[in-house]
Amino acid sequence: MFFVYIDDSGDEAIRCFSALVIHESQWKTVHATVKQHRRGLKKSDAMLVTKELHATDFVAGRGRVGTQIVTKGRRCEIFRQTLAMVAGLPNVRLFNAISKRSKEKVLFEWLVNRINRTMAE
Repeated sequence: MFFVYIDDSGDEAIRCFSALVIHESQWKTVHATVKQHRRGLKKSDAMLVTKELHATDFVAGRGRVGTQIVTKGRRCEIFRQTLAMVAGLPNVRLFNAISKRSKEKVLFEWLVNRINRTMAE
């Protein structure tokens, strides 16, 4: 069995879906790694562990992410570190799909089909 997290983003013209797929056997390891990363950010930058890190707002410096100010430059470093952490997760697959917003239903169906075909292999 696989756990799949799908998130969407975009604007009036473009829609993007991203999916992170984790095999059930890796769930505990992945969860522990993410928690450790977030706890490290709390220790180094006083960031709230439960605060979602939305890339657009986070990197742009909008919103309060902790008990002290985290500068834009530091947020960019944190963003890169977080991407590197995700890229290093064991046996995790990442899928992305982007298209015109008018095609979002077809785009979502394409993404789910791609995930199903890949995981069946």
